[in-house]
Amino acid sequence: VQFNALELTNNLGELNSTETVKRSLDLFDAQCGFVGSVDMETSGFANFKHESIPQGKGRITGILERNFGDLMLRIRNSDDISFEEERCDYINSFEPTTTIKDIKNMYDGSRVEFGITDKLICSGYVISDNKHRNFNGELIVQSAAENPDAGIRLFIDDDIGIDQFNAGEEIFMNLNGLYMDVVDGVLSIGIPKENGLEPIPLDVLKTTVFNTRKKAAIIPTEINLYDVYSEKYQNTLVNIIDVQLAPDQVGSAFTFFSGNLDANRTLERCGEQEKLIVFTSGDATFAKDLFPQGSGTITGIATNFIKVRSLEDIHFENAREECPAWIPPLFITEVADPLNSVASRYVELYNAGDKAVNLTGWKLIKYVNGSESLSGTGVNLNGTIEAGQYFIIANTEYKHIFNDTPDIESTYVSGNGDDVYALIDNTE
Repeated sequence: VQFNALELTNNLGELNSTETVKRSLDLFDAQCGFVGSVDMETSGFANFKHESIPQGKGRITGILERNFGDLMLRIRNSDDISFEEERCDYINSFEPTTTIKDIKNMYDGSRVEFGITDKLICSGYVISDNKHRNFNGELIVQSAAENPDAGIRLFIDDDIGIDQFNAGEEIFMNLNGLYMDVVDGVLSIGIPKENGLEPIPLDVLKTTVFNTRKKAAIIPTEINLYDVYSEKYQNTLVNIIDVQLAPDQVGSAFTFFSGNLDANRTLERCGEQEKLIVFTSGDATFAKDLFPQGSGTITGIATNFIKVRSLEDIHFENAREECPAWIPPLFITEVADPLNSVASRYVELYNAGDKAVNLTGWKLIKYVNGSESLSGTGVNLNGTIEAGQYFIIANTEYKHIFNDTPDIESTYVSGNGDDVYALIDNTE
């Protein structure tokens, strides 16, 4: 037997409490194959509770009891523990049966129950170092140390120690009995509650995540600014170059100079439409520090924003630039009235640039019969037009006449020859 890797920084008992605590023991066969786990209880009044958890592997003597159906081990004193051998390596104990990418692909928009019938064991590398407390309540793991094809977030209790998992450590995850759903916009694994997930408590985490303590250098993936929110990079470590704070946020702290509120900061790159949102927890050790004022490179974990692990993830060594207004190369290339049918009319947009254009915040408006007054409220656009591609906004019968599905369907597209259409950026 050996103590679970998550126990190695603990003492046998709680130093500042008289409560009885449980410490998890992992059992192995002679070939270091993982067999199972059992809890060891230490009374808050034990005179050996202050002793550190032994680091090795070996033999333990004690009284084995059944407590409400669960086996529980009690020792008489620390002499009952004889750990003189090297610890078994979890790498040799588990054989992955699936991958993080395959696990993510199981999600279809509703909560996934992993069940207990088929073994679901996968491996990955920790990327969410929480030494600076910007990742409270989450453990983020990607599939490989370099060029990962997927990452996943484990939703864990806030009180799990910051030194339990370190960036670069390889871990094995036994997902049986757990659930997967979106939490705060991020695909996560946890335990079920009525309408979603709640954090995995420590006692469950000990039988779910096995830390090999083997470390690898994590190489961030360099990506474009407009790729940050791509599903491909969610929950992975990325690197983005040539960015700087938006003009209205220069002189700001990561959060605020006082208080403990969380905050977002916006980064820009001259000549790019996309903005990069950097989230910082109010509990982070650097929350009240001045956000770097220059321009350069940021490394962080991509979710529906970027989170940095420490100040060392930001290298703004160049002078800040004043960016000219960015005007996307979008054109209205066709206003069509097929068969003189109002319900078949459509407007075609074209991206003449060499980068994708995000239409979120844009609107298609019209002026009817030469009027100078706007007709209605317009059509709120969403989606992305890739470079050199078209985008169709059409009335309800377009799909039947052309046997094609428009990108956006709206009865607002009813103008004809004496009506004027315009595109406006509603975010400015």
